[in-house]
Amino acid sequence: MFLNLEKVRAQLLKGDNSCLQFIFDQHGQYCINRIQLKYNSNPEDAEDIFTDAMLSFRENILSGQIQVLTNVRGYLLRTCINKYKEKQAKELRLKKHLGELKYRWYEDEYVADELLLNLNRESFSKLSDQCRIILKYFYVERYSMAEIAGKLGLANANTVKVSKARCYKKWNELIEELKNNKDGIN
Repeated sequence: MFLNLEKVRAQLLKGDNSCLQFIFDQHGQYCINRIQLKYNSNPEDAEDIFTDAMLSFRENILSGQIQVLTNVRGYLLRTCINKYKEKQAKELRLKKHLGELKYRWYEDEYVADELLLNLNRESFSKLSDQCRIILKYFYVERYSMAEIAGKLGLANANTVKVSKARCYKKWNELIEELKNNKDGIN
C-alpha cells in the first residue's frame, strides 16, 4: 500500500486521526503478533508497544522526519522492535539499579538485614581510601562524576566513572567473599 504522507500530514494537522485508525487496522494485528512471537511477549505488552510505535509514527509524520515511506508495515514493525528493545534495556537498567540498592546500606539501616549491614560495613572498610571516597561521594553525597573528578583532582568524569565501576565491582567481590566465608562457618 502506498501512503501519501502529505495527505496524512494535512489530515493530522487538521485534527483528523482517521488515517491513523486505518493504518492501525491494516497493520496493527500483524505487528502485535510478530512482537508476541519473536520476543515471547504477552498480548498487552505487544499492544502497548504497537501503540507507542503508532504515536512515534504520528510524531515523525507531523515533524516531517518521514519524507518518503514505501513500506508502512515494515516501518511500523521496525519501530515496534526498537521500542521493545528500548523497553528491555530500561528494565535491565532498572534491575541492575535495584540490585545495586541492596548494597546501599547507608540509606535505611532500619530496613537493612543485620547480616547484610555487617557484610557491607566490613567489605566497605576493606576497600582502598580512594574507592571508599568515590563510592561515598557518588552514592551518599550524590555528587556527579564531574564534581567528584574536581574534588579528587582526577582527569575527568570518565576517569571517575571507570574508577567507580572498578571500586563497586571490588566491593561486590568482597561482599560475596565475606558472605561465602560466613556461610561456610555456620
